[in-house]
Amino acid sequence: MTVLYIILGLLLLCGALFFSSLTLTVDYNEKFTAKVGWLGLKLNLAKEKKEKPKKEKSPKKKADGKPKRKEESALKKRFRENSFSENVRFVIGLLREIFPQFKYLLRHTRVRQLKLDLKIVGADAAKTAIEYGGVCSVLYPFLAWADSFLDLSMKKVDVSADFAGEKSKALFHVKLKIRVIILLISAFKLIKLYLKLTEVNENERKKHKFNH
Repeated sequence: MTVLYIILGLLLLCGALFFSSLTLTVDYNEKFTAKVGWLGLKLNLAKEKKEKPKKEKSPKKKADGKPKRKEESALKKRFRENSFSENVRFVIGLLREIFPQFKYLLRHTRVRQLKLDLKIVGADAAKTAIEYGGVCSVLYPFLAWADSFLDLSMKKVDVSADFAGEKSKALFHVKLKIRVIILLISAFKLIKLYLKLTEVNENERKKHKFNH
């Protein structure tokens, strides 16, 4: 009888763990932060590293004697060279590509807080108005599309044209809750899809080899 109680207790514990919720909080205000909470435990996913004082080193030089510059990543270069509205279009386009791949996961994700504050600044008043219109034309249809399948309880979005500002600013805050069992099911679906695609590619490779 004692063994039965132990097994029952383990089953109840596993059920409690699987049906418990993870909380993900993401913030952006010139710096990105992300925190995960589960059963009272908290983990900072974007913890800033404390820089230790380093000895000054002479910069590495090229063959021509000029100091080498650190290569900028393609993504950073893209965001730096593009306008604010172009960057918003790029991010939203990326999200539209990603979301369908995680449809099951997103439909079972509870969005408890969503705050977005964008201040649009252009080179002059006319360009500020154009940038503002460009952002609104892609942002609000995307939010309406995402709202159709997300469990969203609180949303606050503010987009404004700042004719007196020096540069565009973006503030973002979102708090998500999702059950552990949903994450496990989603992971299983992704693994199954990956194995299926791998099998198809392997079969095509064998067929191509046989034909030649």
